[in-house]
Amino acid sequence: MEKVLKSKVVKGLSTALAALVVLVMVAGGVLAQTDAGQITGKVTDPQDRVVPGASITVKSVGTGAERTTTSDDQGTYTVVSLQPGLYDVTVKSGSFAENTQRVRVTVGSNLSLETKLSTESVAASVDVVAGAGMEINTTDQQQSSVITNKQIRELPTLTRNPYDLVGIAGNVTPEGAGGGRGTGYAINGQRSASTSILLDGGENTDNFTATVGQLVPLDSVQEFRVISGNFSAEYGRASGGIVNVATIAGSNEFHGTLYEFNRISRLASNGFDNNARGIPRQVFTRNQFGYSIGGPVILPRFGEGGRSTINMKNKVFFFNNTEWIRVRSGGASKAFVPTPQLIAATSATTRNFFSRYSTVAPPSGRTFTVSQVVAAYGASTFRPTPNSPGGNAFSALPGSLPAFEEITYSTPQDVGGGTPQNDRQTVIRIDANLSHKTQLYGRYALQDQVNAKGTNASSPYAGFNTGSFNYNQNFLLNLTHSFSSKFVSNSKVGFNRLNGGQPLGDQPPGPSLYLGGTQLSSVSIGFPGYLPFSPGSAIPFAGAQNVYQFNQDMNYSTGAHNLKFGGQFINIRDNKTFGAYLNAVETLGTNSAEGLSNLVSGNLVSFQVAIDPGGRYPTVAPGLTKVTLPAGPPSFSRSNRYNEWAVYGNDSWRIRPRVTLNLGMRYEYYGVQHNAQDPKLDANFYYGAGATIQERTRNGRFFSVPDSPIGALWGKDKNNFAPRLGIAWDVFGDGKTSLRGGYGMAYERNFGNVTFNALFNPPNYAVVALAADSVNSSGRVTLGDVATLPLYASNLGPFAGTGPARTLSAVSARHIDQNIVNAYAHFWSASFEHQLGTNTVASLEYSASAGRKLYSIGDINRLGCGTVFLGGSTPAATLTASGVTSRCNGVATSINTRGNLGYSNYYGVTASLESNNFRNSGASFTARYTYSKAKDNLSSTFSDHAGSNNLGFLDTFNPNLDYGFSDFDVRHRVSSSLTYEVPFKGDSPAAKHLLGGWSVNGLVNLRSGYPFTIYDYSFATTNYARLTPSGPVVVNSSNPPTTGQPNQFVLVDTTTQTTATPPGPTGNYNFGPFPSNMSKRNAFTGPGFWNVTAGLYKRIHFSERVSLQLRGEVFNVFNHANLFTDYGSNYFTPGSDPVFAYRDGRRNVQLAAKIIF
Repeated sequence: MEKVLKSKVVKGLSTALAALVVLVMVAGGVLAQTDAGQITGKVTDPQDRVVPGASITVKSVGTGAERTTTSDDQGTYTVVSLQPGLYDVTVKSGSFAENTQRVRVTVGSNLSLETKLSTESVAASVDVVAGAGMEINTTDQQQSSVITNKQIRELPTLTRNPYDLVGIAGNVTPEGAGGGRGTGYAINGQRSASTSILLDGGENTDNFTATVGQLVPLDSVQEFRVISGNFSAEYGRASGGIVNVATIAGSNEFHGTLYEFNRISRLASNGFDNNARGIPRQVFTRNQFGYSIGGPVILPRFGEGGRSTINMKNKVFFFNNTEWIRVRSGGASKAFVPTPQLIAATSATTRNFFSRYSTVAPPSGRTFTVSQVVAAYGASTFRPTPNSPGGNAFSALPGSLPAFEEITYSTPQDVGGGTPQNDRQTVIRIDANLSHKTQLYGRYALQDQVNAKGTNASSPYAGFNTGSFNYNQNFLLNLTHSFSSKFVSNSKVGFNRLNGGQPLGDQPPGPSLYLGGTQLSSVSIGFPGYLPFSPGSAIPFAGAQNVYQFNQDMNYSTGAHNLKFGGQFINIRDNKTFGAYLNAVETLGTNSAEGLSNLVSGNLVSFQVAIDPGGRYPTVAPGLTKVTLPAGPPSFSRSNRYNEWAVYGNDSWRIRPRVTLNLGMRYEYYGVQHNAQDPKLDANFYYGAGATIQERTRNGRFFSVPDSPIGALWGKDKNNFAPRLGIAWDVFGDGKTSLRGGYGMAYERNFGNVTFNALFNPPNYAVVALAADSVNSSGRVTLGDVATLPLYASNLGPFAGTGPARTLSAVSARHIDQNIVNAYAHFWSASFEHQLGTNTVASLEYSASAGRKLYSIGDINRLGCGTVFLGGSTPAATLTASGVTSRCNGVATSINTRGNLGYSNYYGVTASLESNNFRNSGASFTARYTYSKAKDNLSSTFSDHAGSNNLGFLDTFNPNLDYGFSDFDVRHRVSSSLTYEVPFKGDSPAAKHLLGGWSVNGLVNLRSGYPFTIYDYSFATTNYARLTPSGPVVVNSSNPPTTGQPNQFVLVDTTTQTTATPPGPTGNYNFGPFPSNMSKRNAFTGPGFWNVTAGLYKRIHFSERVSLQLRGEVFNVFNHANLFTDYGSNYFTPGSDPVFAYRDGRRNVQLAAKIIF
């Protein structure tokens, strides 16, 4: 009866999935972006002659699933689409004795195995004779590293995030102060956003932000592979690298864990900055606790008599890991705010603005008078302004007047334990052996995270604290079917839903006010409004991204050829609400002195807000477009759709017994973004006619998509053919030494946030961006769109209230170049690998890449564009009496164009030594050194790096001017890891319990410094030139002198540098010509970095199956405070402060207990 019920269960599963299998196989179209591996074997006799026709059985140790094949006339065989895990490979042939070897197949591996048959019986090997993460690749050109299950389980990780271990791999570089794209690492010299992130071979990328889609608990990860160079045709959707995570599957034995990881501030050291400022160690608690369990599924048995349950051993298996994260911490934030005395001395408009807000805490720190503020910023910078031509309005106030007071307020913040949050992560997986030819698994992952209010943004004014949330789900079904021993199909169906947001706080939408200058005595100045220290950022943001995936991969072996071919279809549905400029952005000045003067006089230098133009477009004078008052906000929501697919084919051709040639081709198509609600909601700026880019810009205009010249946001790019070629030589034919190399191309999609912003364009949305006349710190006046702008208390500014219709003046445009194409990269590599001993491998790898048509954003409509390139002013949609602008196009202010102006070049050499159980000592380690050089003209689409003071290029019309070292360029990098099970030999039970079961684990990371740029603010308007040295520039990156201020060091002394007046007609550096000796982008190198992490563990065995592991983990063992460039100071004006550096670092201790069974 039990067998009958088992059969019915399996048959039922098969029937229910039959339609799904057919659908997937029909829908197929790309990618063995797969979690499976393969075994390529060779069978020989005692005289080393090949044995054709041998019978090979590959059996999973964990689940009992079997695959069979036979060796060909060369004695070789290939078994594909094997899930990661241990396998027994049994070879039988004629009168030879049966031979069984145990191997470990890792995620995405190509494992080589040689079997020598004998006439004498040989005991089956229970030791892993191949694999274990130490395989020599003798089959293809791919460069990759496996982060093994042992490393994932045993290496200390500060937040238990498996993606933190990507850094163990070679040819990767931490992106530093970048935007957190990808997994946080630049791979093979490409941007961190150029990484494909997979979970069980399916998509796990947030395609809106180009980041990890969702996190999974560390104990759910079997292993993962980082492909850092020359990936084969089965992989795509990235030009940099692949990070492929495989989850754990259940087995025939019950296994699991129950654990608690704890970090508290009492065991941590105080941070260097806190010590320098006399701030006591702040309090935090972090708890991560959970369980994992897996084994055979046990079903209830219905009916009378017999056992009450049915064990589905060898048939159906389950695994579940759930983890909870609780972080509680708060810290003191400091800010300077205007004193009541200063507000009382300002204009009525300024007083009206501040009257509605109150601070969250009373003043508790320093007070700066007017004279002290003037001295802090430099008296020479307090020049007359267009709104105060008789003299600077702030410096004209009585010098003894209290101007700014320091307040200290408490917010939930990361003070050492991570972002204060409640987080739950879970993974559930079911595996089933439907038959000896068919295996199925399904996996569901969930992340439910809420970050405390105040963690996303905080303010010294009440009601503006904001938090964030994520509710992410990832579902995958995978079916593997063997039509024969030579022909295997792998089908995947996936669904991801990434739902997150950053809602507003207690205050309603309203304008945010910014000074437009720097800090005061190293403390930020805060005014009322959301995100008071992050101009240009926008909330609220919320919505879901739904991704539907269909993958089909086929493997066919015939003779000397192993063919892989397949396809993929991905449908992305981005349903987002993005309140960009829902809260007006009001900026007081282009520098601190001008901003303070305008604060007193009640004026702005710029005002930006989103309005609904009512289906209208801005038009130039004299026929100006009018908007009836009061205007309202636009719709901030869009439902964008993308249809994307790819096909590939690859022939792994063994042209000689020891030489394999890989010939592959991949084609990818990335569909054009389109709105599911109403095509008329899509709008763009389109170029007009003209011989030059400036002429085409002048003659361009806005259209809704149905009315546009091309009927789409941008044109389709259909020529994305990517060849992949490689060769692998098994030098001695024993699988222990290989030489490999190859060349390939890869394309990547533009992530959704870049193009989603097209919603800002009229006629359904208008970002009114008005610039008033302004003066820089050198006294140079720049004419704006209007002469003056008052400080508005109303969020809609000039479009609020009642009265005559207002002119719809020029708006800022989010322009997607209608001719944009998919970015791509060439890559090529050469590798040498050699097995030094059992499970010990040394390698030397060269890898290079050349990124082309990389995604960029740059303003093609800066002030002065028309003057410089078109010979004069341009008729404009403007409020000024002249009716003209100096820009190229008159219906727009800035036109931030999404295009393909980026390019990069990279090469790197990585030397590695790694071992699993080195000489049976219990020590497993990796040691990698990478020497590399990365150069580009733009390191991220959004100029994410903290040291990038320009959006895009210094001169959009001359992007080559920015070619220099990449933001993530690191010349030298060392990464190493160790897991060491300390051996104990002795017969005493007491001594064994006391001295046995210890292990030492650790990580060491060292790197040279990141490059940085020094900007020249002397003649800045919207853009900043780079320093033109008038004398030696010395970077004190090892032992810089202190300034006397807490935790502030002089990295580069620029106080003696001078600057020259721009020679162009605009009087600024919005365009060239630039000085011939102007420093290059990222010409200077900052300080290096090193860190040591260690763990000491004790495992206590209660029985053969049950044990308790006690862990002590120390992060930053030596409590070393590394030196970092202060990117808030990497600018220069005559007489300004130097470029500063600061130290940061603290020791953290994590204690843990884990029951293992």
